[in-house]
Amino acid sequence: MLNFAIIHSYFIVSCYFISISEYEFQEELAELRLLITHFKPIHSTMSATSNDTPSSINGGSNIPRPLTAAQERRLTDYLDNKLLEIQRAYKKRCEVHALADTIPLIPLFLPRNYETSTLRTLSSYIDAIHPLFILVLMIPPLDSAVHLRASLLLRLTGEFLDCMPGYDPDDFNKLLDMLDEIDRGWQALLRSQVWDEKLREGVDTVLPPDTDIKITPISQTDRTRLRSLLISGTDKLEEWLEVIVSRIDAPDSETEAAELEELRQRFDDLFDATLAEMGEFPESSQ
Repeated sequence: MLNFAIIHSYFIVSCYFISISEYEFQEELAELRLLITHFKPIHSTMSATSNDTPSSINGGSNIPRPLTAAQERRLTDYLDNKLLEIQRAYKKRCEVHALADTIPLIPLFLPRNYETSTLRTLSSYIDAIHPLFILVLMIPPLDSAVHLRASLLLRLTGEFLDCMPGYDPDDFNKLLDMLDEIDRGWQALLRSQVWDEKLREGVDTVLPPDTDIKITPISQTDRTRLRSLLISGTDKLEEWLEVIVSRIDAPDSETEAAELEELRQRFDDLFDATLAEMGEFPESSQ
């Protein structure tokens, strides 16, 4: 006979809970501002030294600074830890749901805060991983940080596209907004642009002629990996959408049918802008 007390204790001890509120999201952005100094506008006549402060810098153009090796390590460690937390929470959710499918009474013995404290829904997963995308996009496209920016964004994009089909959609608009932001983020990388968090898109930056800093394009290897990732990821999402749609009752009106067709079309158009930016065929190796 199954001992439900043991199962209850197991979930209390082993379930890893994570929840990122809007306040915590802003806190994470504040942490990034301590890691990446390109938030500070630097007047073209000023030297980009570590002694510059926001109050001492006025006017001028928004010139990004390259990351130091120490900053790259700190940022990578920070993102690794955050992503590991999300992966653990997602894995625990999958384990719980797999066990619940086998033993239907399991949900009755979950901890009381299970509903609100885990990455139980796709919306909660998006809330958790979205700040990491922003942190990576804010890495300036300068010098060696370009490869770091591309490799981290490839990792996050792959993680998101792999985990997303594990959920039932609870907010299609939120999901599509997230996918659209990823699309615009990749366009920014391909154009060697800095990321504007308010506009939620890439913007050009012009470096002064007397600087040794270089705006560097992403490598052909990263472009090839990106193309493969987006094509395979889009196929997965389209298959996932068809499974979801198959569970929905047939539209009762022309309006509902039109909304369903619009949803399909938006999924068909996923990452079209990024793929168009790369061109139909791979470019020659750099």
